Amino acid sequence: NSRRIVLPVAVAAYKHQKPVRCVLRRNEDTAIFGGRHPMLATYKLGFNQNGKLQALIADLYSNGGSSLDCSGYVLEWAMFQGDGAYYCPNVLWRGHVCKTNIRSPAGFRGYGGPQGAFFYKTLINHVAAELDKPIETVRLTVFV
Repeated sequence: NSRRIVLPVAVAAYKHQKPVRCVLRRNEDTAIFGGRHPMLATYKLGFNQNGKLQALIADLYSNGGSSLDCSGYVLEWAMFQGDGAYYCPNVLWRGHVCKTNIRSPAGFRGYGGPQGAFFYKTLINHVAAELDKPIETVRLTVFV
């Protein structure tokens, strides 16, 4: 938890009346701070027999932890950037940041982009399974 780092640094700065800097190794930094926002998506998807997406209604629920922090921005980025190179002409997104009892995740390397991309790849896999077609074929169908 980040308080284990912040409080001793703040006490040292107060005691010495000087700025104090704490530098962590990458593995320490990623173990202590943040982590990705867990997200859950529910959706209704329309597509044709070729696998081309026609319409999407999606609700994206982001676990914001115990404080909002940057959760709204991360959720927006997941919705706006997630489609990547895929195209669906009719999309309705509804985003929900959920307050929970865990520590707040942090926007770290991607700010929701990986979660959104994972969601769209799940959609493509769903379409391929429903049509009994290879995933690669469906991916090429929905490219922009």
